Amino acid sequence: MKRSYLAFLLGLFILSGMYASDETFKLIFDRAQDLQVAGQTVPLAGEFTSDQYWIFGQQGLSLPAATLLSQEAGTVFFRFRLQRPETELLLPRYLLTLRTRSRLNAGWAINSGEKNAKWSFSFTDRSKTMRYQSPEALEYNKEYAFAFTYDGSTVRIYQDGKLLSEAPQPLPMATLGNLNIGPYKDGWYAPKGWGNDCQAKELRLWNRALSPAEMAGLCGVEFTPLHLSQPPLLSVPRLVGAAPLVDGELNEGAWHFAASMPSLIYGQFKEKSGELPPHGFALTYDDQNLYLGFRTIFPGGTSIQAGGLREANYEPEVWGTESFEFYITIADRRYRFGGNVAGGYVEWLGVDSKWNGTWTYKSTLKMRIDDSQLWQGEVAIPWKTLELSGPPKETVKFNFCRSWKVPKVEITSSLNLIGKTYGNPEEHVDLVFLEEAPVMQILEQSNPNLGDYKHEIALAAKAGGALRYRLELGHLDGSSQPLPIYDRVFQLKPEEYMTDKLDISISNTGYDCLVYSLARGNQVYMREIVPFQLQADYFTIQALFLSEKIPVKVRLPMLRNKFGADFSGTLLLTAPDKKVLFRQTLAEAELVIPFSRQNQAGEYRIDLLNDRNGEVIYSQTLNYPGIGEWARQDFDEERIIPPFTPLQYSNAASGLTVSMWGRDYTWKNSVFPSQIRSQNRELLTAPIALLANGKELHQGIYRSSKTAAHRGEFQMQADSAEAQLAGNSWIEYDGVVWNQLEITPKTALNDVKIRIRMPADMVKFLHGSGGGGWGSRTTARLHPGERFLRYYPVLWVGMEDKGLCFFTETRKNWSSDKLKTFRFFKDDNETIIEINLAAKLKAGEPFRFDFGLLASPVRPLPENYPLNTLGWSHMSPLNRP
Repeated sequence: MKRSYLAFLLGLFILSGMYASDETFKLIFDRAQDLQVAGQTVPLAGEFTSDQYWIFGQQGLSLPAATLLSQEAGTVFFRFRLQRPETELLLPRYLLTLRTRSRLNAGWAINSGEKNAKWSFSFTDRSKTMRYQSPEALEYNKEYAFAFTYDGSTVRIYQDGKLLSEAPQPLPMATLGNLNIGPYKDGWYAPKGWGNDCQAKELRLWNRALSPAEMAGLCGVEFTPLHLSQPPLLSVPRLVGAAPLVDGELNEGAWHFAASMPSLIYGQFKEKSGELPPHGFALTYDDQNLYLGFRTIFPGGTSIQAGGLREANYEPEVWGTESFEFYITIADRRYRFGGNVAGGYVEWLGVDSKWNGTWTYKSTLKMRIDDSQLWQGEVAIPWKTLELSGPPKETVKFNFCRSWKVPKVEITSSLNLIGKTYGNPEEHVDLVFLEEAPVMQILEQSNPNLGDYKHEIALAAKAGGALRYRLELGHLDGSSQPLPIYDRVFQLKPEEYMTDKLDISISNTGYDCLVYSLARGNQVYMREIVPFQLQADYFTIQALFLSEKIPVKVRLPMLRNKFGADFSGTLLLTAPDKKVLFRQTLAEAELVIPFSRQNQAGEYRIDLLNDRNGEVIYSQTLNYPGIGEWARQDFDEERIIPPFTPLQYSNAASGLTVSMWGRDYTWKNSVFPSQIRSQNRELLTAPIALLANGKELHQGIYRSSKTAAHRGEFQMQADSAEAQLAGNSWIEYDGVVWNQLEITPKTALNDVKIRIRMPADMVKFLHGSGGGGWGSRTTARLHPGERFLRYYPVLWVGMEDKGLCFFTETRKNWSSDKLKTFRFFKDDNETIIEINLAAKLKAGEPFRFDFGLLASPVRPLPENYPLNTLGWSHMSPLNRP
């Protein structure tokens, strides 16, 4: 007992010493006294309560702060209480104000004009402000411990040892003036006294920013981890509509009303969860079964470890292949169900791998038009298999897991917020089954770690109602009150399904998790905590040396939060020889730095300058290896790879025709094809034309200069009263036609465009792609009427088994509206596709543009096409007749 007591005293001594060692000031307001600060005597006078509080409000206390805090960093800790005012709060109460020799000040005030004593904190010079408004009022005659810290990059606000808010420091701390408690007067401000209803207990200062753990220690606070104070939860509603067919297609509308959670969590590096490829799962139930559906989108070119099938005497272990696992624990019985891409499956009860419970699993894998692959799975688990007669009435534990074996993403992922294994029920999520519950699914999302968090949500509820979706920033250790960054109520009608696209800017760098929740009224139906780590890079670059460009994405919201809403910056590219190759003032969040392949090899630097003072605030370097030996090597360009066939050429009255496998291109007195055929079907109702001033410019000549089996090369010429056109073209054995043209107007030209006319029944679908993430492509049915589409480098239009692709490498010379690059007009007979190139061209000013054409299919279709593949519920199925 004696040893324990000594250890306790030693612990208190160490804890107190930790704060005292660098504490610059400590004042207990228990009596009148003379304070010695920076060589000055500052009297503390006035009235004191019987329990040793100093009364202020009509008068205040001002302390010279220059030696107590530093401009680089500091901590202010203040204990006080508020008495009920004799009259209404007509005047603000300036509890504590740190003043500088400028307009900058920081501190707390109780708002005026409020019925209750609500308070706010501000760090501001009136032009740049960080402000926190407390949602709750102070209780009268209750002691509070307020604190704030600053360190040049972040301001943190605390109440009673708990972090309330954390935000970028809006501007550097200026030369320090006085630290004022109550009313004060200086060369800038002179707030009036308000009466003696405020009482101070303690003031402590440090010239560094204390950590959240240290702040909690000052107040004797022990943190409750966030997953304990706000445990993850999923509420599963009863099936809405017909039961799923369990065919791996997820086509039924019932899946719209199934419960889901926003994201799986990266097993080894939980803060990188936002980097996982697109995925999702959903749960629903009826009296017979628990239903599970899931999906994964694999990037283009991915080699998938599909695993093997289950046989009568062989049960494959899905672990180690591209697989899912579903765990559910009921009355201490832990069930495991798993499946792979191939359709193999396995089930365990506890650690018994020989248990063979009855359940159904179907898997589908489909190639999508952008070369990505969609894996979908559908599961039905009878309640009888789980030794139940129906859904459990009590809360159970569950986990949904995905093992990723794709290149660069060979990881584990699950709903486990703590731990790294799949099967520990103590780490699993609470699961409840309700007759009716609202649901939210995230259909697509970007990586929140990048700060610009785009995600598309789907909401549904059989009973409808006011559904509240809330997204907060938090600390996993529970050291802060979660900070809302999105909070909205959606009104839904009964059995309504709705979607919405959200774009949320995240700039608070100190938080380590996102807290998602869905509620109706006071009841929370879904909550998930997903670790994340905001990347503090002010810009990201993508070195596309072969394309001779460096796309740059600048995080303007983060910069404006840090340096003010009026932030202006300049981007510089500097070569190894210190020569500045590029300089541009930021106007938009995305820009492209041109980069010639002829540039010297070596290390290049991209700097971001603050235009206010010319200071470099962020830099990145990149190494350019130069043009490699491969660029000068010779390849057998004349080889024709099966199933492609040699080009064939014919000249007749109908024009020049070039044929390859399955397709023909014909030119007749034109620079563009007058007809294209695929599978003996004509794709055009009129020749492809170049238009300006509302009419076709001219016919022209398409003359061959090379006619080889693998490639044909041609020259194009045309002349008219409006313009002269010249260019080169080539066609290769796979059917790609590439055109490089230059228009020289003889008079001013307006509305320059390419027009393609096709039969209406030929153009059922369209697909535009810019590569990259989900937000850079679109796929849709083309309905009758007019439609515009923004610029995509690749545009395909067609039907189930044939069509036409228009593609470009760049639109850098185009001056048309980027959001209306493509125009479609469809009626019963014909579809007109217009590619808008330039709004205006001046006489004598050359205009160059390049584009390609490719008729599809480019090679023989697989057996049983188009019945062997299908789109999914959020994508138009382009291959079904």
